[in-house]
Amino acid sequence: MESPITDLIDRLATEIHENQRSCDVSSSRVHLVNTPIPVDLYYELEGMSRVFKQDTVCLAGELLTIAIKEILENFSEQDRINLNDMKRVIEFNVVNRHREAQQYDAGAT
Repeated sequence: MESPITDLIDRLATEIHENQRSCDVSSSRVHLVNTPIPVDLYYELEGMSRVFKQDTVCLAGELLTIAIKEILENFSEQDRINLNDMKRVIEFNVVNRHREAQQYDAGAT
């Protein structure tokens, strides 16, 4: 059985000669993450993106998505419970920030 990483590399290798596809970087379905990685691995990532004719940010996002999904598959039951509790707190805070940003103040305060 192939791994998700192998599937991604196979798909990218078959798409090399096609037009570079764009990825979603601005919709509400994605969240951009600014994360540090070692310089030597960044050069590897940049090289892969050029070999496969992909945007570096998009390729990094696909790789990170696969890694997070694999980590989640290996969580213990207690880790899943803790994670779900944290997700609820995060989602609640996001909704509250959105609600506060949408409040209308006609200047009567």
